[in-house]
Formats: sequence, C-alpha cells, structure tokens
Amino acid sequence: MNGLFVSLTENVTVRPEAILTGELKGVDVVNATTGSSNFDFSTAGFYGKGHFFYVDPEGIRWRDNGFDIGNYTVYVPEFGYDRMFSQTSDIFADVPDLNTLVGVIFHIDRMIKIWGKITGLDYLDRPVALVWASATTDGRTYYSFDGDFYLHTPQSTLGTYPIAFSCPGYDSYIPTFSTNDQISNVVILLEQSGAPFP
Repeated sequence: MNGLFVSLTENVTVRPEAILTGELKGVDVVNATTGSSNFDFSTAGFYGKGHFFYVDPEGIRWRDNGFDIGNYTVYVPEFGYDRMFSQTSDIFADVPDLNTLVGVIFHIDRMIKIWGKITGLDYLDRPVALVWASATTDGRTYYSFDGDFYLHTPQSTLGTYPIAFSCPGYDSYIPTFSTNDQISNVVILLEQSGAPFP
C-alpha cells in the first residue's frame, strides 16, 4: 500500500492466469497465508501443441505441457475476503520456446475498505435500515439487503473517495471520504424524496 509491502490479514486463495491473445491458456490456484507479503506459483498451459513431450535435435525429451510460443499476459483477479487486493498494472511473460522458466513480479495493492449502514427516515422521522439501497464508487455498485454495506475501491492518488448512496423513494447523497486504509461504522442517513416507489 502506497509503495510499501503489506502483509495479508487473512488466509486467501489466489488464482494467477496466463492469457494469450485474449484466451485463457493456463491457470494455477495457490493458498496465501496470513502474515505473508508474497506468493509463488507455477502453471502449465492446457491448450497447445497437442503432445506430451518434445524431442530436440540432440534426442533429449523435454516435457511439453501445452504453452505455445508467445507473449502472455499474466493476471491475478481481485482476491481476498475481508480485505481485497487488486493488480494495478499489466504483467507480461515472454515464452520463446519449450522448457522456458519465466519469473514475474506483480504490483498488487490492498484496496481501500469502507463499510457501515445505510439508513433513511420513516414516516415518523425515525431512522431505519434501508433495503435495496446502493453504494456506488469508481464504477462499482454494491447493493444492500439489510442496510449494511461493505465496499472495496482501488486506492486514489488523492486519498479521497466520493460514494453515491441511493435508494428508491429517497434522495441520493454523495459524501467524500478521506483515508489511506479503511473507514468503518459509517452511518448514512437518506431523506425521503417524496417520489413514488417504482
């Protein structure tokens, strides 16, 4: 986070992918443990030349697990449960021939976590948890079934995060939060709009 190493706060499953010309060519699933700040993986392609070994001109057999020659995009989808992590830039691995070992270093950031409750005033002006309320930030929309919301968003260079809260029958509200880690126990109060429910 902010250029510093961050240790995992929970046990997570990470799924690195190897992609060539837009198609998934290889994948691995690794377990990363609490307290670690890195993970290792290896993968073999599952589409490729269609045989199990390659014999070079010297008569040596090389294991062939299906990776074609090419420049692969290596990608890690967002992972984590309580705290999400996101790959922030594309990583490439060039595979010039069979039996090639390639090492890559990912730049993965811990995402900002903001969570709390979305409430609204009822007809007696009492705050109640809202059902089907939504919170939108950075193009991501999260829906709440009981008023509780948990969202993760990529780090902003400004350290500010505008979030749009809305619910049918209530006016939208867009506060801006400032943090470099997480904000908890946020209570959002929406006012009735007077518009009929759809």
